[in-house]
Amino acid sequence: MPQKLPDFENGHCPQCGSRQAFVVAQHVESIDHPDISGSTIYSVLRCGGCTQFYFKSRSYNSEDIDYQYDENGQAEPYYVENVEFWPRASDRRPPDWLSKLQWKDRRLWKLLSDVFTAMSNDLGTLAAIAMRTTFDRAAELLGINPGLSFEQKLAELKSVGFIVETERNVLAVLIDAGSAAAHRGWEPTAKQLEAMVTLLESFLHRSFLMEEISEDLRAKVPQKQKEPKKV
Repeated sequence: MPQKLPDFENGHCPQCGSRQAFVVAQHVESIDHPDISGSTIYSVLRCGGCTQFYFKSRSYNSEDIDYQYDENGQAEPYYVENVEFWPRASDRRPPDWLSKLQWKDRRLWKLLSDVFTAMSNDLGTLAAIAMRTTFDRAAELLGINPGLSFEQKLAELKSVGFIVETERNVLAVLIDAGSAAAHRGWEPTAKQLEAMVTLLESFLHRSFLMEEISEDLRAKVPQKQKEPKKV
């Protein structure tokens, strides 16, 4: 008889970060030789939160042993377990409004999604380049000539009122970082990527979604009652 699958497995969803997962399928490969032994367990998981599918592997072998101490101070050996997820879950989750972008422009949505995919897989250089490309697409959607330089695009965005001087300076840093990654092989740290994606999210949310949010709010706010005419 086939081995019964466990119902749950500790996971780390790359989409929503949930640690609860259902086990969909599992495969075990074992090594059992006189000189070395060990196992790798491959699992297909389904997130208990957002239902995203992803993969997990757990492996150990007799060559990777550590020690822990019991209450009497005696050393007890144990196998060190190595756990990996694919796609790897990033500490930075995509914003809740990401899916709404595809109704504005599917290409823009896909570019920003690629940013988070790259971050989830420790591809810092690619994430930085993708951020610069995302800004490029956003500027084009806002009516800026795609043939202009990045500096000229920022000037145009400020000229037509999409950004103010402070935002121009902030976005210039983002673009410079993306250019350094694209042309000079610079790889930002996790903290630098966090700062970059925060700047980009702020620009995109305000430029493409804020007006819709304000209109929705305006429609729900009770209107001021007119004062009765004095007789």
